[in-house]
Amino acid sequence: APEKYGYQFDGWYANAQYTLLYDFNLPVTKDIAIFAKWKTIRHTVQFVDYDGRVIDTFMIETGRNAYEPARPQRVGYSFDRWDKDFTNVHEDLVVRATYKINSYVVTFETNGGTEVQSVTTEYNTLIEAPYNPSKLGYLFDGWYLNGQFTGDEFLFDKPITANTKLYAKWTNNTNIVTFYS
Repeated sequence: APEKYGYQFDGWYANAQYTLLYDFNLPVTKDIAIFAKWKTIRHTVQFVDYDGRVIDTFMIETGRNAYEPARPQRVGYSFDRWDKDFTNVHEDLVVRATYKINSYVVTFETNGGTEVQSVTTEYNTLIEAPYNPSKLGYLFDGWYLNGQFTGDEFLFDKPITANTKLYAKWTNNTNIVTFYS
């Protein structure tokens, strides 16, 4: 059978419309033209996410480019790139999404206390508690997720999943001195 890049041979035909298959058992009694019919070879290009979930699948003719699907999203990560080139396709492909882990900043609002440096950490990781700040006339009473100090104290036992601001809570440190005469 003849060969043609990007195509599959689909038979010899007695007419240019490819409706009459040529019969090689018939005798040839005059000059004739026979026509090669070709089918375009198509390749499957499948885009998958990090977990193997299929995002999209395309049938692409040999030598053509696949279409980039909508970029997937993953909690705590940013889409980085596709792991394979999908231009000039000449074989079946599985193209995987790759990601970079997000980094988040934890800031400390000391409410008038000594400064505590911010911490940058990756998604879903624990951070160590910083040193306790100090403030003249007050006792440090923990870190909280809001400036109203409602809810539980932040104990640094939960992973960081977003930029986070922690607020220092202070308790008055007043000593009562009584003089007796």
